[in-house]
Amino acid sequence: LVSMTKRSMYIDKLDPFHTPESRTHIIPGKRKYLFVYPFVKTRDWYLLPLEKRQEIMDHHIKVGNIPGTPAELERVTEAFAALCQDAANHTNAKVVYEFMPFDVNVRSLESALALAEGAAQPNGGLAIGTWHMAKLGIPPEDMKRIPSEYLAWVELSDGQYEDMEDPIDEVINHRKLPGEGEFGINAYVDACIEAGYEEPWGVEVLSEELRNLPIEEEFKRAYETTAAQFRAGVA
Repeated sequence: LVSMTKRSMYIDKLDPFHTPESRTHIIPGKRKYLFVYPFVKTRDWYLLPLEKRQEIMDHHIKVGNIPGTPAELERVTEAFAALCQDAANHTNAKVVYEFMPFDVNVRSLESALALAEGAAQPNGGLAIGTWHMAKLGIPPEDMKRIPSEYLAWVELSDGQYEDMEDPIDEVINHRKLPGEGEFGINAYVDACIEAGYEEPWGVEVLSEELRNLPIEEEFKRAYETTAAQFRAGVA
């Protein structure tokens, strides 16, 4: 609970607050947005220099329409542009819109590009999740249609084309590691690289099977299966 209410130290460069004394006090932030993210911070994380940790935390803020709230695309585009402008006052992170099967407003590459291009914000872009692309029927070669300035973040996960009876259970419990499903993750990787993607790669595998493994084994399997999707290998 403490970690859910304590302000992040990584916003200090824009809004100085933390001192060695203040870290012992719980003072909730006074902002209009609440950011909640699952993040296991190990000792290895804190052994990284603060500058490197800051760089990682500054990469992007992911937004989307998970509840499936309906709205006209024009309204969504205006709201996304306003959010990007607001975020630019507080962080260097990009704001990336993730479109997915649950999104009733932006659920095709055409509408996603219309959103990004219509908002036309230098800190705005699209988040590409391979699980969502495959489920939406968007093939790997279509990634090449995305201008590199809007291809802001890519997350890899695999799965099956046939929908399970419970879509929520499927998306949070039955994803597969890259290369262990039916989606051809290596083709998505190749297409994104060809489109000019040079940012870090995320691995987003929500899986009950993986959650039951020791965390060290989970990390090892995630790295090995993901690295195998890159023809040139990974550093």
